[in-house]
Amino acid sequence: MRLVTSNLKRQNRRRVGVSEMPNKTGENKKLVKNSLTMRLLLFTIAFVLVFEAFIFVPAIVQFRTSFLEQRLASGTTAALSLEEIPGNQISPTLKEELLTSAQIQAIIITREDSRMLALRSDMPFTLVGRFDLRESSFISDIKDTFAVFTRGGEGVIQVAGAPMTPRFKLVEIVVWEKHLYDGMVAYSFNILGTSLLVSLLTAGFIFVFLQFFVVKPITHMTKSITGFRANPEDARQTLKASSRSDEIGMIERELCRMQEELRQALNQKSKLAELGLAVSKINHDLRNILATAQLSSERLREIKDPTVITLTSRLISSVDRAIDLCESTLKHGRADEAAPNQANIKLHSLLADVGSALGFDDKNKHGWQIEIDETHEVFADADHMFRVFLNLGQNAKQAMGEDGCIVIRTEKGGEKSDEKDSANTDHIYVEDTGYGIPEAIQNDLFTPFINSNKAKGTGLGLVVARELLRAHGGELALLKSGKQGTVFHIRLPVKSKGTK
Repeated sequence: MRLVTSNLKRQNRRRVGVSEMPNKTGENKKLVKNSLTMRLLLFTIAFVLVFEAFIFVPAIVQFRTSFLEQRLASGTTAALSLEEIPGNQISPTLKEELLTSAQIQAIIITREDSRMLALRSDMPFTLVGRFDLRESSFISDIKDTFAVFTRGGEGVIQVAGAPMTPRFKLVEIVVWEKHLYDGMVAYSFNILGTSLLVSLLTAGFIFVFLQFFVVKPITHMTKSITGFRANPEDARQTLKASSRSDEIGMIERELCRMQEELRQALNQKSKLAELGLAVSKINHDLRNILATAQLSSERLREIKDPTVITLTSRLISSVDRAIDLCESTLKHGRADEAAPNQANIKLHSLLADVGSALGFDDKNKHGWQIEIDETHEVFADADHMFRVFLNLGQNAKQAMGEDGCIVIRTEKGGEKSDEKDSANTDHIYVEDTGYGIPEAIQNDLFTPFINSNKAKGTGLGLVVARELLRAHGGELALLKSGKQGTVFHIRLPVKSKGTK
């Protein structure tokens, strides 16, 4: 099957050829574009820029205020310089140098009793706005700041503010808004560059961190899942979980456990399929061998020895059961067990035959104790019940030593913890003095190929026994198990009055 699949894949590759390469490249690009890392990288840059935008507004407002306050200070210094010149008589050259160094077009001084124009440039200008820094607020400063960007630095503005000296009551200056506009634009680009650098560094650190601690483990798990899907029976495809204690570590361990359990289940099913084929082949030849044994047993009946007659009867009965079992084996893979042919059977007699089949003969009667009244009857299929007690007896016998004992008893009403209303139920207990069933396998006791406590066991005996009892409407359960022995509890419905 794998060879055929491999050949088909090679044929598909030859048909597709080089045309597969662009598609795979496009898929890789799409995967990178839509990857968690790329999205997180872009989101980090966007969030840092948005955060910087909230910082930018108060920063640019503060820059404008500082710029105007510096110009007011320069204007006040120039006005104080004029106070030292007799008659305020200065040359045009000195006046231009004072205005140019202060980047001011005019200075207006207000005293207690007068208001005068201290300095004024000869260049013509157009006034586009008046601002008083003493009466400004944060909202008005924001509006005035963005108005500068809107106007683009056209014309001049008049700014008033508190002087640095008690000689003046008020100082007003006239400045070109172009200088303020250029300074604000340069400052904005500085903030933008810093924001981009911070966002890229932050996103880079986050990218590296997530790449090693999140994306790499997820990619490793993705490859394991893909490989496991392609070949789940290959143990190499099972994920090796790390020792991380976070959510990713927990996911790795759970995925590893799930893959291991699924792989075991698939292997078990494959083995069951192979076992079914092998049993079918063996069954065909075994029926012929049993037919020969049956014919030979019939010849033994001609011997009149009482011991031979008793043993021959048991032998023929066992061979008949073996033939019936072989004939029903092939049906097991296609359907459930045949419906039980129920009738009233004497339980004591049936258990005596089971004891003989298990090797508890007259010399070892103490090993198989039937504490049931000889008249006690159960409504069941005799062959099915024989198989049930045979499987339970074999398990108990293998768990005991030579001095062990198996006791089969019935009890009216059963154990108090089993069920309250047991008037319509037969309760049968199979007890042994073996070493008990380990706790590690008690939860999987009725799971085939898992629950066996024997080196060469398959764990099918209890599964078959419970399946047969459930077909009768009954149940098989482990009542208790320990160093003192094991007790199995069988529940069988009592024949109702309307049952034929």
